[in-house]
Amino acid sequence: MLEYLYTGLLPDLRVDVNSPSFELAVDLLGLADQYLLDHLKQMCERQLQNAVGDETAEALLQVAERANAWQLQQICRHHLRNQLAAAVADGETVIKDAQELRVKESDRIESSISWLRSAGINAEGTSDGMVIAGNEKINGGCFQSYDDHRLAMSLGIAGLISEQPITILDPDVAAISYPGFWRTIQDLGGMVG
Repeated sequence: MLEYLYTGLLPDLRVDVNSPSFELAVDLLGLADQYLLDHLKQMCERQLQNAVGDETAEALLQVAERANAWQLQQICRHHLRNQLAAAVADGETVIKDAQELRVKESDRIESSISWLRSAGINAEGTSDGMVIAGNEKINGGCFQSYDDHRLAMSLGIAGLISEQPITILDPDVAAISYPGFWRTIQDLGGMVG
């Protein structure tokens, strides 16, 4: 941080998940937010954006939310939404190196495969991810959120494009990370209630 304060430059971080530079960039992002150093915050966000992947998107989203790093949040959310996009994409989508999703609020890989299959999507689990065969449509139905905010939000977004309505058991859990989520779904034309 002192290097930035004196020079206005970041050290060459070469952000890689397994390197000390990754933790340094995460720590600097938090400090930049705490001390209102917007330029440093933007520089850290740019460095961390390069590290967003299947293995890191969830953790980096949490870091970005704590640091009010909007740009990094958008990139992480975009990466996480790709799973839903794969359900209606042409061809096969492979998500790999995402084993940390098995130990979140729910086993997100198994939970996702369960609802995708029930909605008419061909999905198979792997040890570190899943394979999703795109389909032209998502069927509706009643699905469990497993008290997992990300799963509830994925189901809410799926409801916007599904053939029939999607009912989510325990949808309020979405407020953990996005208190206004259901209001946004309503604004996009979704039926909530």
